[in-house]
Amino acid sequence: MPARLGTPSHTSSGTTAGIPRHRAEGRARLTARTVVRPTGRTSTLRRMTTAGGLALAAVASTAALSVGTAQPAEAYPAHWTSAQRAQYERDIEIRNYEVLKAARNLEGVKYRYGGTTVQSGFDCSGYVGYVYKKVGKTLPRTSSQMAQSVGRISTKSARTGDLVFFWSGGRVYHVAIYAGSGYVWHAPGTGERVKREKIWTSSVTFGRV
Repeated sequence: MPARLGTPSHTSSGTTAGIPRHRAEGRARLTARTVVRPTGRTSTLRRMTTAGGLALAAVASTAALSVGTAQPAEAYPAHWTSAQRAQYERDIEIRNYEVLKAARNLEGVKYRYGGTTVQSGFDCSGYVGYVYKKVGKTLPRTSSQMAQSVGRISTKSARTGDLVFFWSGGRVYHVAIYAGSGYVWHAPGTGERVKREKIWTSSVTFGRV
């Protein structure tokens, strides 16, 4: 049953129905039997700004992670032409570059259960929602609601800026922003701060807004 609107997607300690309440607990329970092996295949987007001629580059990784589930449909309709697919990929690459930049800029903000602002701190879904709002996209409040509302994509299609959903017991307990090469930006849990960290489990799926 999905979490109610406004209810944080995980808490600071303990578990409910066997679901890890935050990243640290999920890692402790799952690391012993799961390994992430990125493929290392990457592509690079370069974007020039007019202000000062600064060159900004973002690496968009298509690393595939083994999640042990059937591969879902791609994010675009099968009937699209090659030109439509190419335009979609360009648009997503540019948009996700902005997502990744916004995610990095929040490094060091403290974790707080239920938090949705820089001043108060973030929980995992509060952080992801805040980042995506910066690029003009409004997401539901909790990680489970986000998983239900965004387009599911295969691991081979995942790129920086996409969403990563962490699963246990058939339910989502954590959400993060893909940083490429098997890493994510996220608000980990109580006592920690927003940071880039290696994905600690293969029980993940990817989503795209």
